[in-house]
Amino acid sequence: MAPDSSRVLLASRDPRSDHVRRVLRLKPGDSLRAGVVGGPIGAARLVAVDEERMTLEFSPLCDPDRLPPIELILGHPRPIVLQRLLRDLASIGPARVVVVPTELGERSYTDATMWRRVHDLLVDGASQGGTTLLPQVARARSLADAVRDARGGEASRIVLHPEDPDDRGTVVALADALDERLRAPLTIAIGSERGWTAGEIDMLLDSGFQPASLGQRILRTEVAAAIAAWSAVAWYNRCRCVE
Repeated sequence: MAPDSSRVLLASRDPRSDHVRRVLRLKPGDSLRAGVVGGPIGAARLVAVDEERMTLEFSPLCDPDRLPPIELILGHPRPIVLQRLLRDLASIGPARVVVVPTELGERSYTDATMWRRVHDLLVDGASQGGTTLLPQVARARSLADAVRDARGGEASRIVLHPEDPDDRGTVVALADALDERLRAPLTIAIGSERGWTAGEIDMLLDSGFQPASLGQRILRTEVAAAIAAWSAVAWYNRCRCVE
């Protein structure tokens, strides 16, 4: 919705117009929750609707809570999986998602046409989550680049891995790793559908990432990423750790 006007016109073919009419089944005079992407949350009153357009009147009420300082480094899954995942992550609310090619993944994924639709996917997910703020989504040329560019050296770092890599330390459950001693900002690295290689794990460990596990079950990338993001956001909201 346009932030510079309280009156908003939506064409009948606009998905939002269709949602108001067919899903919410609102009539002139009814109101719904609405917001401006990157701006305030408020209420929109349906003023009029005809075959060509819908007219709403938007009233801002409050600013959204800022996104938690949580970053995901995500091994690039299949594009159709990433589409669903980005939508879900926008609903959950980490501040940043960096998608990287991995040694066991398909490098051509980074050129997939779905990347042209990222903004729309994020808006859809944020709408579902009731916020107007979108996570920053970026593609890194390599895992090494993503690790180098990750939040500053003071950030807490976790890599999801199901077992102890080369007996270099104890792998704890993610729920136990996310305790009150951890400090934000937080970066979590999650492998692609075939996981991390030994070399990638070594690089992450050498870069200060601590291994953590989601248990013995083999999970799909989108499930692991959603669980990790939700757990991290819940941890941050619970502890309100010092940045």
